[in-house]
Amino acid sequence: MDTFDSNGSEDQFKTRVGTTPKTGAEIAVMLMEMDPIELVDPEIEDPVEWVKVQRQKEADRLKPYWDGDK
Repeated sequence: MDTFDSNGSEDQFKTRVGTTPKTGAEIAVMLMEMDPIELVDPEIEDPVEWVKVQRQKEADRLKPYWDGDK
């Protein structure tokens, strides 16, 4: 299998990836047309604290499985 050369043509890229790469403007339009995402715990501004909270939530959710209760 040959590899894609960074100097390869758009046709080579399309053949391997199955689509033509999007321009920055096309990506910007796509993002503007997307529905807004719902943030999880947006009130937590500190990113480290946010990660700790998410990990604790996941641990709490999985605890019954770890304890063999489910």
